Amino acid sequence: MSDNADDSTIDAITITQAISSKASLLMSTSQHCTALVRFVSGLLKSITISPNNKCLNDEEWVEIDTVMSTVSGQKVIDFIHASQDAAFALIDLLCVILRLIKTSHHVDQVSTLDCIVQKILFCCMHLIGCNADFNVSIPAKELLTSLDSETFFSVSKGSTLDNHFHRVLNLVLSGLNGSENDCWEYGDPSMFAFDALLRNALASTIGDNFDKVASILNSHLCGEVGSLVEKGNEYFQKRLFFMALLESVVSKETVSKQHLNHFVEKLVRNAIIPNLVWQSGALASSLRKVAAAVLFSLVCGGGLSDVALFKCAPVLLPVLKSTISDDDSSTRELATATLAKVFEMISGLLGEEAVHQIYPDLMKGLDDSNERVRFASCDALLHFLTSASSKNYKGTAIEYMVENLFLHLDDPNPDFREKVYDVLTTAISVDSNTVA
Repeated sequence: MSDNADDSTIDAITITQAISSKASLLMSTSQHCTALVRFVSGLLKSITISPNNKCLNDEEWVEIDTVMSTVSGQKVIDFIHASQDAAFALIDLLCVILRLIKTSHHVDQVSTLDCIVQKILFCCMHLIGCNADFNVSIPAKELLTSLDSETFFSVSKGSTLDNHFHRVLNLVLSGLNGSENDCWEYGDPSMFAFDALLRNALASTIGDNFDKVASILNSHLCGEVGSLVEKGNEYFQKRLFFMALLESVVSKETVSKQHLNHFVEKLVRNAIIPNLVWQSGALASSLRKVAAAVLFSLVCGGGLSDVALFKCAPVLLPVLKSTISDDDSSTRELATATLAKVFEMISGLLGEEAVHQIYPDLMKGLDDSNERVRFASCDALLHFLTSASSKNYKGTAIEYMVENLFLHLDDPNPDFREKVYDVLTTAISVDSNTVA
C-alpha cells in the first residue's frame, strides 16, 4: 500500500477485499446479502484520508474495483431484485464509493476509475429496473445525477451514462451468448436493466448502438405469436414488455432516422407484423395495440423509409387491413392512421387488386362506434384515393365509395361532414362522372 493513506484506510480496504473474495460463500440468502453489503459499506465509510494527501493509489482503487465486481455480480443482482433491503443497501454502498471517487483520486487516475464507474452505472440500471414497490428508482437516478456533476470524468456528450453506454450495454448483455435467437426468460433481471438503460440514455446514444439494440429487440419479438393456451401468459408478457420498450425508443423525437433506416425493414417484418396478427385474449389485444403504436411511430415519424415500405408493403398492407377491424378502438385508430400515411407514401403505386381488397374495410370505418376512428378513416380514404392510378378505382370500387360518402354528408357532426366533403372532392379527380 501507498503512504498516501493512513492505517485505517489500508485496514478497511484490505478487509473489504478479503470479504469480497469470499462473498459467494457468505451470501446464501437476501438477508445475508443485505448484511454483507452494509458491512462493506460501513468499512469504506470508516476510511479516513491523511490531510497531507487525499488520494488512494492505483492498487487501492483496483481493490475497490474488486468490491464493485462482487456487488455487480449475478448473485447480488438477483438479491436486489428480490429484496428491497438489499437494493437500498447497494444504493448506500454505491454512494460511499462515489464519495471516495469524489475525494480520493488523482487526475491521472481517471482511466483507472472508468471500470468502477461502469459497474456503478450497471448497478444503477438494475436498481432502476427493480420492482416499483421498492421505491429505489429515484435514489438510483439521483446517483446518476451525482455522477454527471463530477468534472473529472471526460464527458464528450450527454451524461456519464451516455459516454459509457456501450460498455454498460455489454455488461447487461453478458448473460446472453450472442446468437440471434438467444433471449432472456421473462422476469430475468437483465431484461429490466436493459429497459432502464434504453429509457435513460439519449436517443442519439441509442442510435449509435442501434445495431446491437435492434438485434436484442428483434430476438425477443420475432416469430409467430401463437395462442395464449399454447404459449402461456409469460410469453405474451415478455413480448408486451419488449414491444413497449421498442415503442419508447422509436417514439423519441431526437432518434436518428438514419440509424433506424438500416434496421427498420427487419424490425417491421420480424418484430411488428407478427405481433399485429389477431389472437384471442386481453394480453394479445394489448400486444397488438402496442405493436400498432410502434408502427405508427415508425411510419409517421419518418423511421420507415420509402424503400423499406415498398419492400414490406405486400406483407404489411394485408395485416393493416385486418387490424383496422380490431376489437379495440385505439388499435383501430392507430392502424387506420398508419394506413393513411402509407397511402400517402405510395401515392399512385397501389395495384388494382389491392384497391379492391382494401376499400370495403376502409369504408366500414366511417360507421365506427368511435368518433376518432371515423375521422381517421376519412383521412385514410382521402390518401387512398390518390394511392393508385385512377383506372384502378373504376367500376364497383369508386361507385360504392361515392354512394356511401354522400350518405355520410347527412351526419349530425359538422366537422365529420366537412371531412367527408374533402374526400368527395378528392374523388372527383378519380372519376368526376360518378361523383357528379
